Amino acid sequence: MKKYWLLILMIFSTDSFAAEGWLIAMQNELLSTNGEIVVEVVKPASVATWPSKLTLYLFSQNVSEQVQLTAADQPNNNRRWYVGMAETKLDGTVLAELLE
Repeated sequence: MKKYWLLILMIFSTDSFAAEGWLIAMQNELLSTNGEIVVEVVKPASVATWPSKLTLYLFSQNVSEQVQLTAADQPNNNRRWYVGMAETKLDGTVLAELLE
């Protein structure tokens, strides 16, 4: 199964759930060819609510796409899994910006 490198670079907006102190991580640096994106999110303890959806703006040298991430489970303390699907074939190094 062919995989592509994915480099997550999060640029946070102060007026969204993605404020400073949030951490978003993948299990590894590879994005599967079927486009599925699975991330684990850690929120600051001072934030009481979880967003049901997050939006990632994915971009590489040639293409870009906004991917809607949906909560995949119930929060476990300050951690929660989100999943989404990239429709565009993302090749090479891919950067991601967390929108709202």
